[in-house]
Amino acid sequence: MKNRNNLFEPRHYSNDGVDYARIGIEKNQCTLTGETIQERKSKLRGKKKMELSVKAHKIVAEGVHEGVITAVVYRDTPLQYTDYNIEFEDGINIKASYPTNLTPETIHGRMLLRFGLPVQVGVNVNPDKLIGIKCVFVTVNHTTPKGTFPEVMRDSLKPAPIINPNEGLKVNAPSGFVPPQPQVPG
Repeated sequence: MKNRNNLFEPRHYSNDGVDYARIGIEKNQCTLTGETIQERKSKLRGKKKMELSVKAHKIVAEGVHEGVITAVVYRDTPLQYTDYNIEFEDGINIKASYPTNLTPETIHGRMLLRFGLPVQVGVNVNPDKLIGIKCVFVTVNHTTPKGTFPEVMRDSLKPAPIINPNEGLKVNAPSGFVPPQPQVPG
């Protein structure tokens, strides 16, 4: 049986009984491009090699931070989670992970409600609308044998307030969001 992951798998097998000369395929020919292995390797030699830069491990202070949601990533291995990537302080990236299961009572549903997205039965929610939104969150550091790593406390993620001297306090939330009106004691 052929391995489809190997582009350079030779089409010639000694015991398969196929007349390769009759069908115009040469031994050691690439099954997808038709190039020989030697031709393909010589092409790849001229390409730039990938280099990675090593950076120092940054320790994030525990406490309240402000950042911007830069991406929403869905994953289903090993469990279904939605990750919100947040960039803050000198380009540091951190993610807040929530189980993808969504109801108004789940931790994920409560977070989306804080950002003004509708979390109702029968209504589809697009978490990608949160990309570019400024947010505030609390981090705690967890120490393991591999090192100290920051983690976002899930219930702390919320939109960052914006203070505009002309308009007062506003909430930085998706378009169409109407912040709750303050109750005046009286």
